Amino acid sequence: MNRTPVRCLLTGALAAALAFAAGCDETDAGSVKIKLKPDGAGAVTAACLTVPAAGPAETAMPGVTWQARGGVIASTGEFASLNGLKIADAAFSTFKEGEATVTVLRLPRGAAAQWPGVLSVPAAARDQAGRILDPDAADQKRTSKIGTTGKFEIHWPGKRVVSHGADAKKRGLSSDAERDTATLIVPLDWMRTDGEPVEWRVTWE
Repeated sequence: MNRTPVRCLLTGALAAALAFAAGCDETDAGSVKIKLKPDGAGAVTAACLTVPAAGPAETAMPGVTWQARGGVIASTGEFASLNGLKIADAAFSTFKEGEATVTVLRLPRGAAAQWPGVLSVPAAARDQAGRILDPDAADQKRTSKIGTTGKFEIHWPGKRVVSHGADAKKRGLSSDAERDTATLIVPLDWMRTDGEPVEWRVTWE
């Protein structure tokens, strides 16, 4: 697996450039992007919002009183099958339905759910990271929205999405698709509250 760390104390355009490279916008700094091959194997790029340990700048610049720390770590790798692929306690499954192939992502909810912590830190730490990665929010004395949602994307060249959707309704939760790509956005704080698991189902032909 290739691991591409992009963690450091970030500001302004640099943070925006790294977020774009990791495939995320302001809110979904945590994302999982999958590209499938015809046989169901594929590649994944995952990004997570984190508050890392002290970076080189902090130890190399004596006299500075550092106030916050935040970063996005992106990793890429390959897998043999989407069926059974896990993100902590979240899991993908696939099955045939006539001539179509169905992919399902099951996302547990509640305080014990582990996968939200893979994509983003909890609210208090997220606010600290937001002070660095979204400086405009601090300047405007508002809470940063960075890292408040998680994004899941499946791209399957040669296939076409014929139906998609999540079995739950919540502001900030959305399922979308365009030709050979399906996308799910989920609000992470809501996913950390008690409730039934969310299942995202996509049918491909």
